[in-house]
Amino acid sequence: MHVARARQGRDAPGRGAYHRDMSRLVRMDRTGHTTLAEWTATDEAAIEAAATAFRAELDRGYYAIVSTGEGHAEQVRELPIDADLVIMRLPISGG
Repeated sequence: MHVARARQGRDAPGRGAYHRDMSRLVRMDRTGHTTLAEWTATDEAAIEAAATAFRAELDRGYYAIVSTGEGHAEQVRELPIDADLVIMRLPISGG
């Protein structure tokens, strides 16, 4: 299973109005966003499904980012199961 613990845990400050009990994996694309998976830290089957979806998006050329605090994000290569939100994006093309 390709999962990792996020640096910013569920009890981290600054989570604001977007606090959720479930974590989400979303793909950002031209149409907006699509939720690919949702899980809780104790639901092994949902975590495995999220990790599979995460890996599939990486294989399609997407990269993953998670917030590391106000105005900061970090690219990740393993699903951080403790993150509230994991965003999959395509690299910006052009020059």
